[in-house]
Amino acid sequence: MNDWTAGYVADIGYTFGYYDEMNPLRALMAEHAEVIGSEGRGSADLQYVVSPLTGGGIPAGRFDLLFLDAMQAGKQGAEALASHAWEWLARNQQAIIKQGKTLTTAEENLAELKAIHKIFDSKRLPILRALGVI
Repeated sequence: MNDWTAGYVADIGYTFGYYDEMNPLRALMAEHAEVIGSEGRGSADLQYVVSPLTGGGIPAGRFDLLFLDAMQAGKQGAEALASHAWEWLARNQQAIIKQGKTLTTAEENLAELKAIHKIFDSKRLPILRALGVI
């Protein structure tokens, strides 16, 4: 009996994007992270991240980028990632607008960032990990 994968699927023995030593694009991205980070973090100008697995751009929102930046800096958990994002926003004199109202206090902004992180953690992060972005 023939193997159903014959001629269609090949086991390559590793998953490109998961092993740093086999992922030259991740090393290049890390090398240029500060340039991208300082200019693109939280900006509307940068709207994609690179997937070393596909070689293409993956749409990423402003808060996705801030959370990814925090993770690259070694931070973990909703509190740490939300705080990192808020520090960036506050330093740039920005705040979150929710339902047409600008959130004015640090507590309001942090609470909203934690809610945004919950969605990021459950929906976006697994996809970004599977694509080798982080």
